[in-house]
Amino acid sequence: MKKVYQTSWLVIAFCVMAYGCVLAVESSFSWGPVSEGFRVGISLDSRCITSGETLKLTTDLKNVSDSVLTITQSYPTSDYTVRVFDSAGKDVPLTDVGKRAWETSGQRYWSKTKQLAPGEDLVESIALDKYFDFTAPGVYTVKAIRGGRNLTEPDRKKDIPSGQLTFTVQAKNTQSPTPQK
Repeated sequence: MKKVYQTSWLVIAFCVMAYGCVLAVESSFSWGPVSEGFRVGISLDSRCITSGETLKLTTDLKNVSDSVLTITQSYPTSDYTVRVFDSAGKDVPLTDVGKRAWETSGQRYWSKTKQLAPGEDLVESIALDKYFDFTAPGVYTVKAIRGGRNLTEPDRKKDIPSGQLTFTVQAKNTQSPTPQK
């Protein structure tokens, strides 16, 4: 058993030295406050990427009430407003796809209602790199807000924020191989 731990630490140390950060899966969620009987959490599939790599945000809308609640569900980019900030607290620019997605977020092309029993979750994913410009290396912060307009209960109108997570984007290795003679 001790040898397994030693080997694991060697692999992690190698990744840190080779890539500058650990490329581990982040399985824990950052939860926001309870609002309107719901709670929203987010997680990332990695806390460190190289510019150009995929970064998946997973959202979890959980019914924390003691009764069945009904929501409407559409595309994740219609159901959530996602905000990403750089280390200076400024909004990260949207890609062309991101501009189209969030400029039309109030418009629904389709939606369905879904009932969530107490303790039940609705989990959705968004590929952040498709919607945000991560070409500049740095440390970023992400949060998601489930829009109250998407809840079908007439007395439930508040937005439901998640917690927030930080992640690092590294520059692509731009060194070209040395030509052989």
